Parts: sequence; C-alpha cells; structure tokens
Amino acid sequence: MSNDEGKTALILATERGLNGVVQSLLDKGADVNSVDSTGSAPLHHAAAWGYFDTITLLMDNGAQYNVKNKRGWTPFDWAYSVEIRDHLQECATALTEKKPVPVRNIAKSPSGIPKSPSFTQQSNKLDLRTFF
Repeated sequence: MSNDEGKTALILATERGLNGVVQSLLDKGADVNSVDSTGSAPLHHAAAWGYFDTITLLMDNGAQYNVKNKRGWTPFDWAYSVEIRDHLQECATALTEKKPVPVRNIAKSPSGIPKSPSFTQQSNKLDLRTFF
C-alpha cells in the first residue's frame, strides 16, 4: 500500500525519524528497499532528512546503500550533511567488512546541525490515515 506519491508506510515513518514505527514495519515484513514514485528508497529519505539512527536501523536491516533513484542519485548523493555522508560510508564499510553497523543516536550532528531540517520527533506514532 502506498499513497499517491508512491510512498509506503515505511518511507513515511523514515521521513519522520520514527524508528519504533520503522522497526515495527520491518519486523512485520516491510520491504526495506521499497521505492516511491521517484525511485527513492527509505535510505534516500533518511539521508535527506539527516536521521543518523534511522540510517543505521535501515542499513542494519539490509537497505542497499548504493541504490539509485530515477535521477541516478544514491542516498549518499541525497545526504543532508557531510556528517550524514560520513555515517553512510561508515555503515557501508562496516557491512562490507561484516562488522556491526555503527550507531550515532544523537539529536544533533557533531557540528551542531539538527538531525532534520524541519521536523522534530514528537512521538513514535504515525497516523497513516493522513497520507492515504
């Protein structure tokens, strides 16, 4: 099920950094590599919004870090900041070397940039009726 932009519940939860919802959806079989109408996967959205912990969660659950959307952009290309790019690279390296994915569960990046440019996590709930 997706909305008119092709966004699944997983993508909507990812865009808001609702990691409890993201984990629940993944536990129930949501496709971690599903794409919206632009060809962007949940990892593209997590990178664009700057959610370190969501990136870690998605990659730890099999998200493809080198997947390209319809414009040919990877999550690395969509990254909100240099710190997000660094984190994507650290996660990709860890997965390649079969090591644990690094966790950066912080409200702000090391440079003080907020995790999200316009959203703050208010709760761990997402009312899907708003989007479908």
